[in-house]
Amino acid sequence: MTQKKITAGQIVLFLLLLGIYLKNLAPTIVSGDSPELVTAAYNMGIAHLSGYPLFLLVGKLFTLFPLGEIAFRLNLFNANITAATASALFFLLSGFLTQDKKLWLIGLSCGLSWGIISPVSNLGLITEVYPLFWLCLTFSLLSLYHQNYYLTAFMIGLGLNAHYSFLLIVPGLLLWVKKPFWKTKKLILVLSLVIIGLGAILYIPLRAQKSPTPSWAEPTTFKRLQAKITLQEFGERSEIKRGKGSKEYLKQLLYLLKISLKVFHVLLILCFFGLAKLFADDKFRAWGLVTVCLTYLLFLAHFSSYPTLEEASELGPKFLVPLFVFLLIPLSLGIFSIMIITEKRLKNIVLILLCLLGPAIALTQKPNSKRWNFLAYDYGLNLLQSLPSSDYYLISSGDTSSFPLAYIKYVGN
Repeated sequence: MTQKKITAGQIVLFLLLLGIYLKNLAPTIVSGDSPELVTAAYNMGIAHLSGYPLFLLVGKLFTLFPLGEIAFRLNLFNANITAATASALFFLLSGFLTQDKKLWLIGLSCGLSWGIISPVSNLGLITEVYPLFWLCLTFSLLSLYHQNYYLTAFMIGLGLNAHYSFLLIVPGLLLWVKKPFWKTKKLILVLSLVIIGLGAILYIPLRAQKSPTPSWAEPTTFKRLQAKITLQEFGERSEIKRGKGSKEYLKQLLYLLKISLKVFHVLLILCFFGLAKLFADDKFRAWGLVTVCLTYLLFLAHFSSYPTLEEASELGPKFLVPLFVFLLIPLSLGIFSIMIITEKRLKNIVLILLCLLGPAIALTQKPNSKRWNFLAYDYGLNLLQSLPSSDYYLISSGDTSSFPLAYIKYVGN
């Protein structure tokens, strides 16, 4: 593919997905972490778990745009980030699909499929920390593919700020390194760039001194900061928990595999074809891809603790999206492999049918429009309006009820 076609494909994919997201974008907060994250970004507070400093700093900039209410601005931020990630994935796939001028269609199909599968689009329509994490991961893969290891080091640092589960990917990413950088000077520079990327984490202790709203765990001391970053503040209630014993480990692994199969369906068959082609063309990158997928999946199974498949199906997909990013590479090559073994007169038909398969499967999944989702906002507003105007104490149970109240009270919509 020529550079002009790659750029055109990126722009088309970005605008197409952004149009889809804008049509279904949540107009305000939704239930879950969305109200808390909006409140933390707007007030420059400190969010739950690891604090997500990168999201809060970049998200704060988006709250300054005079467009709709504050929550809508951050929802729009996530929509742009998710569409940009798909566009960057198209650029990554173009590096593997250089043999035919028509292959931009394959990259477009794979990027579109990724952008509309429910685990991605569900989180791209609301305020959440994951889209920024996916963008950092995609740029890490891009820089690794082009052997720009200094940029990779910086993106790894940023990725660790975006979401703590990025740490589970790093061991597999290191196996993509073709040129050794273990010489002292290069290693020092690489580690320095990781630390610079991690610099956003200083926001947490510095901002904690001002007692912002919210300020989870009040990380004003080194001990409290350590507890927050290492997720100790949540203890056994942490979103990712350590599995217990081999049976529990295998159960979690099986849950994750079932979810992957549910999302990708028959596309996994195309992934196997593509993996075979990648091994034939570039064994180093093929082994690197297999290793990063397996290590991430095994690490995820080790730290997951979902009691039932239903709960795993609800919470697990958002952690599996990085795996779906990796699978786009063999998926695109799988479509190409089948196309080249098809008779010449049928090639165009086969190409079009296979390129339509991914988006078609993605569209069959659970509808995810948030366009008319005012439930969390109305719930919080009605609850606050039912209280007396004088001083009061409100005891609530869980995030679903308390986060909308915090948004309405402290963001001031």
